[in-house]
Amino acid sequence: HVTRHRLEKLVTRVQSEYRRAAFQAAEVDLQSEEAFELARKGMPRAKLPGAQIIYGCEVKHFNLPYFALQVQSVGETDVFLRCFIHEIGVSLGTTASCVRLQRRSLGPFHAGHALLEKQISLQNIIRNIELCRRIMKNMPEDEGVINENSTPYEEDRLVIDGLDMQTDQEYDAMRPVWPRNYT
Repeated sequence: HVTRHRLEKLVTRVQSEYRRAAFQAAEVDLQSEEAFELARKGMPRAKLPGAQIIYGCEVKHFNLPYFALQVQSVGETDVFLRCFIHEIGVSLGTTASCVRLQRRSLGPFHAGHALLEKQISLQNIIRNIELCRRIMKNMPEDEGVINENSTPYEEDRLVIDGLDMQTDQEYDAMRPVWPRNYT
């Protein structure tokens, strides 16, 4: 029988395996001082192009037969994540399939930095480009480690202010700026 405890235990074990794999992908000996210094700064960045590594995995929701995981990874694809979910099910002695994947962020950018179709105008595009430049300028230098962003939505206020929007302002999503064509 699958319980939340068994799932969390498995996720923790898988996360530690990927942590070890991250050091191997960074081509660092686990017993070296370099590995210690990298671990002190954060997770090492993989030197292998296309390396698929999970840096964090957490059970967010558990109500059988459904559960939700929050996964922080690099080099992942939707196929990799779907296989990851399937392997979790197999490891628990059952099956699991992915119902929905949702990308929350890509590097320093999260979904709140994207313009919606109804917000596309020259002024909003220019403001969004400026916002993205500020985000890139404030990024730390690449030190060979993955920095965990503990407050991924700290710039929400900047996005809202930059688009002259109020947080509670509503838009009519059924009125697109231009006609939609479907084939």
